[in-house]
Amino acid sequence: MARLTAMEIRKRTAVVFLGFMAFLMVLLLRLGYLQLVQNRWYQERALSQRMRPVPVDAKRGVIYDRNLQKLAVSVSADAVYAVPAEVEDPAATAKALAPLLDMEAAAIEERLTRKQATVWLARKLDTDTAREIRALDLPGIGLVERPQRYYPHGQLAAHVLGIAGIDNQGLEGLEFYYDEYLRGEPGRVVMERDAAG
Repeated sequence: MARLTAMEIRKRTAVVFLGFMAFLMVLLLRLGYLQLVQNRWYQERALSQRMRPVPVDAKRGVIYDRNLQKLAVSVSADAVYAVPAEVEDPAATAKALAPLLDMEAAAIEERLTRKQATVWLARKLDTDTAREIRALDLPGIGLVERPQRYYPHGQLAAHVLGIAGIDNQGLEGLEFYYDEYLRGEPGRVVMERDAAG
């Protein structure tokens, strides 16, 4: 085997050095492109992964009689929602929720596999059911308080007051006639998620 001369060694070293420098330049250019040109896109993407908006319904206004006695008020009731993208095992989650929500597991699983940001699974839950769902600590499943219409005097003046539907919209009577004034403005709560979910 022939021995390499000092000149050949320098040439090979220079080629390796130039190759390494070219690689570093490509790496630095790519890094600069990502940090300077595309930084806004990556910031927005990171924010959308970390922050999740959850819709919050506005409470309806109170209906009073002439003596300022409350005839119709809004009270809070828990509602369960799902973020389908965060549900790890839709079948197991549906099976766990079915007896609590008094629904078929297949119907829940169908909602859990929708291509939507959030889906409602059930509304107007009683306190015990909400507590049991919280205790399950299922990924992608959350509870939020939503307003529910309550009539303190029961059927008194029911034919005049009318009713409000599940989406808090006036359907009959005064609830329907003054819906524009009673409805309120819906909002949203932005929930922040850490690495643990």
